Amino acid sequence: MGRVRMPHPVRAGSLQLLGGNRPGRGIAQLLLLSQVVLSLQLPFAVVLLIRFTSRRDVMGAYANPRGVVVLASVIVAVIVAMNVAMVGMALLM
Repeated sequence: MGRVRMPHPVRAGSLQLLGGNRPGRGIAQLLLLSQVVLSLQLPFAVVLLIRFTSRRDVMGAYANPRGVVVLASVIVAVIVAMNVAMVGMALLM
């Protein structure tokens, strides 16, 4: 038997009732919080992708060269630093 899902308008309305009626906060804060949660997942996926595509035993001739791995690692470090800053800002709100 399939799972019963709540229709989108009902979810949106419940979110607005939970936090959307406060001036200056509300929906904007809920959207920010959802983006923070989503962005925290990104580094895990990217790190695993870099590790997987860098393995010669898995990718063979298509494995990432060392330069690409270094560049990708720097980009992941920047993403993590931005996530830490964003979480800090979100907690201060």
